[in-house]
Amino acid sequence: MAGRSMLNEADTCRTYITPALQAAGWESESHSIAEQCVFADGRIVVRRNHATRRPAKRADYILRYTRDFPIAVVEAKTEDKPAADGLQQAKNYADILGLKFAYATNGREIIEHDFLTGIESRLMAFPTPDELWSWLRTGDKLSEDAATRLLAPANITSGKEPRKYYFDGGQVAVTVELVYELDADGKQLRVISLADYTAEKVRSLFSGMEVLRVHWMDAVKRAETIRLLKDRGIDFEAVAAQAGKPDADPFDLLCHLAFDAPVLTRRQRADRVKKDRAAFLEAYEPEAREILENLLKKYAVDGELQFTLPDVLKVPPISEHGNVNEIIGKFGGADELRKAVEQLQTLLYAA
Repeated sequence: MAGRSMLNEADTCRTYITPALQAAGWESESHSIAEQCVFADGRIVVRRNHATRRPAKRADYILRYTRDFPIAVVEAKTEDKPAADGLQQAKNYADILGLKFAYATNGREIIEHDFLTGIESRLMAFPTPDELWSWLRTGDKLSEDAATRLLAPANITSGKEPRKYYFDGGQVAVTVELVYELDADGKQLRVISLADYTAEKVRSLFSGMEVLRVHWMDAVKRAETIRLLKDRGIDFEAVAAQAGKPDADPFDLLCHLAFDAPVLTRRQRADRVKKDRAAFLEAYEPEAREILENLLKKYAVDGELQFTLPDVLKVPPISEHGNVNEIIGKFGGADELRKAVEQLQTLLYAA
């Protein structure tokens, strides 16, 4: 007698695993299931100021206690394979995401790994959201205040998932609104707002606003500053969203947070160059001047941090002035074009 056909992984998920998660309450009230969830940024590992990014990965399921608080990962296998075949991958994904609970299942058996206790167990059913939250609070010894902060809704204007940055001797887990500093053993040292964390890091790198301005006005130093802040988990879009200033220039945003300086929008900075530095623009022939004005417009609208040559010449509206060589010719040569663009960026950040 021919044996019945085995279900593939997608069918196993649809027939067994998703209904089991729903039965445990993972699609009720504020709880949710994220299927085939890509955590594209993966882990950033920083050692001696050098960062490397691991490949993007996809989890079969991520279980969210609230919209902004993932708590467990589930790895699925086909029903004809042992659930244990997926446990190591589930543990790896949970480790990358900083989650304390990992599950592997083929729809008929469930294996749990609890990072809080180090215990692996075979289960008859998935735990409920409240059970996992209770275990997490107990295992991590979370105070009422810390628990409230963890479950506080995040501002997701930037549309980005929380990221984790790992340093020698410790790690920093960054959500859109809060930063959780952990020691080398993964124990929480403190919780600080992303804005305050950003201000601290800026002040640790620069003694004052004018020192930061000097670095920001120089293209090479500005790129290095951006890299240093990125290595420390600072995402300009997320910081601007939390501060309620999505149109602020990153330089002004950093100065505002770190040194209590007033904030200018990118458009205000661009308009100020056209008004107060008109002599700079008028020194160029009409079409070259229009190209520089288009760069200012692109900066004001898109928030370009770096006008990278020749890439920026290949996108509208700059590309409408001709190909790269034709645009270079309008400035009298590649060196002249480079100097003009660097001077434009310098003028943007002049006091």
